[in-house]
Amino acid sequence: MSALRFERLMIQRYGSFDEQAFQFPVADKTDFHLIVGPNEAGKTTLKHAHVHALYGVPRSNPYSFSGRPQVAADLVIGNAPVTVKRE
Repeated sequence: MSALRFERLMIQRYGSFDEQAFQFPVADKTDFHLIVGPNEAGKTTLKHAHVHALYGVPRSNPYSFSGRPQVAADLVIGNAPVTVKRE
């Protein structure tokens, strides 16, 4: 089984995020990213965006406030770079 890692997550019209990009650079051997912030900062929204990048954005979801949300991600699966775009 190949490893999958997110390198970048791009979000448009998704909850309180619009035209946002999040980078997840390789960090030493652990390559671990921890998302922290105050309540209502968007941590859970960002987690759901990761899931929607992998499995698609459902037509009915709590993050479509201003039009159809879009999520895109630059991934590495094994050693192969892959870009996915979901609407």
